[in-house]
Amino acid sequence: MKVLFVNEYTLRPGGVDKIVDMEIAALQEKNCDVELFPVYHNKLITANGNINYTGILKTYLLTRGKLQNSIDRFKPDIVHFHNIYPLLGSPIWKNLRKGSSKFILHIHNYYPFCINSFFFRLNNICTLCQEGNSLKYGIINKCYNHSLPYSIAASFTKVKPVQWVNLTKIIDHFIGVSNFICQKYVEFGIESEKISTVYNFIKRIGTAEQIKGEYILYLGDVVDAKGIEIICEAALRLPLMNFVIAGDGRDFHKYISSYRNAGNLTFTGYVEGEEKSRLISNCRFVLLPYLSWESFGIVILEAYNYGKPVLTSGMGGSSELVVDGKTGIILENLNYDFVCQKINEFWKLLESNNSYFYDCLQLSRKYDIENHRQKLLDIYRKISVD
Repeated sequence: MKVLFVNEYTLRPGGVDKIVDMEIAALQEKNCDVELFPVYHNKLITANGNINYTGILKTYLLTRGKLQNSIDRFKPDIVHFHNIYPLLGSPIWKNLRKGSSKFILHIHNYYPFCINSFFFRLNNICTLCQEGNSLKYGIINKCYNHSLPYSIAASFTKVKPVQWVNLTKIIDHFIGVSNFICQKYVEFGIESEKISTVYNFIKRIGTAEQIKGEYILYLGDVVDAKGIEIICEAALRLPLMNFVIAGDGRDFHKYISSYRNAGNLTFTGYVEGEEKSRLISNCRFVLLPYLSWESFGIVILEAYNYGKPVLTSGMGGSSELVVDGKTGIILENLNYDFVCQKINEFWKLLESNNSYFYDCLQLSRKYDIENHRQKLLDIYRKISVD
């Protein structure tokens, strides 16, 4: 089996980038002939986060030709597209000559249908651009980085939602990271028989130590859609508990400024490696009060890897990862008083004994690279003979 992976690597390596690299290594272990066609954000975005228009233009002019050359030379059975953001309004697969190759698109987010990719505005789910088949709503409402210029620039990298669906006719099969995101893409126009769910995976750690933990942890992007304000307000209302927000994002400095006087609230910034592992293993539980439709929720599995339960809203695909009452608690609503009550109850429940510890560890083992690889191979083989 010959597989060509195509992925756009973000400026700071993200979860998808790591998954792609691990998928490639896992398939090579099964004697698959795998090549990678990468596109790097450091050519498209400057170090301070500004758009490099010269880099985008060069990428637009050169990438398609280079990718076509790779397909013609390598002659893969499968071309597996992961995170690919449309270059200047046109998906990278448009007008490619497939030959005998089959095309797979791996769906990780809602980027084709929403300027900020969260389906989120003013603390609510917003699908105006998708429903109206127009990006003007995202521009008018400054949905990208709360900025009109950035929103206009982001709109240049997209086609209208209906046009995007039409341009995916060349795709032979879609893989979604949760049942929820697959269902949404079907609602948006993708054929249901052409899409399958393959959950993400995590790398197993050694033996997890059962540590009570002395703080509540949030791990992920620091953006409004993740419910950061709920966490900050909970810290103000529960001054005897410590809260740690680990990560960065477009709203990072806003929250640091607004809650700088909260002595029990710590913002660590972006973490990875040993620091990330230490933060998870030493927390009491992970708090994820998502306000928008999560496509998956890899942080939940990372918490389970250390035997740590989660308290979450369960928005979108994240609910598929939580066994309510065994590996965590799904919040019925996100009213501040209710959330604080549940945080307090969960904190006290775990005070003397983490009864969730072994259930979390057991569930984490379900999401391993071996199961993930087998599902990929099954899909590859199926569409290769169709």
